[in-house]
Amino acid sequence: MNHSKPENNPGSGSASQPAAPPQVSYDLGAMLKENPRLYHVLRVTTASTSYLGLGLRAHVSFGFGHLSQFVLIDCVNAVDFSIRPPNGATLMGGPPMEFYEQHPRLENISQTVPNTDGMEVFNPPVKFTLLVMDKSYVIAQHFMLRIENADIFKDAIGMDEKRRQRQAEDLKRGLDWMEKFRMPALQK
Repeated sequence: MNHSKPENNPGSGSASQPAAPPQVSYDLGAMLKENPRLYHVLRVTTASTSYLGLGLRAHVSFGFGHLSQFVLIDCVNAVDFSIRPPNGATLMGGPPMEFYEQHPRLENISQTVPNTDGMEVFNPPVKFTLLVMDKSYVIAQHFMLRIENADIFKDAIGMDEKRRQRQAEDLKRGLDWMEKFRMPALQK
């Protein structure tokens, strides 16, 4: 049996694709503590659940230059959430995301691990935080943000070069500011 590699023939569909760069994660809670008006949520487009995890994809307005972009929010040890429909009257980003370490919603959060019938508790105990996005909220231990496409101007059409350059500079300034909140890369 021949186990040789297929030729890299563009017409055969076997051409290798360049590897996507790894997405960088940022500490969303720390970012919002330092700059509470950083992100305004237009809408949450996707919510994906896993055991003690919640992944959100949100369309947001970025506070640096009022750029609109999609972000991914990973909610670690998510124990409670409510994702509500977007407000139809929202035009330019709605209210800013809010982050709380102390809030009435956090006062009675149990240390019992959800879906264990009370048989397991978080050990060590978890300090939960609250992320509010308009009418939606998530209670979790930690929130990590990833920008879906950091090069949002690469394929932009219908934008004059001067405006594209100005907005690209605003985005770069914002990404440079965010660098201090970069999370360490996960080891495989």
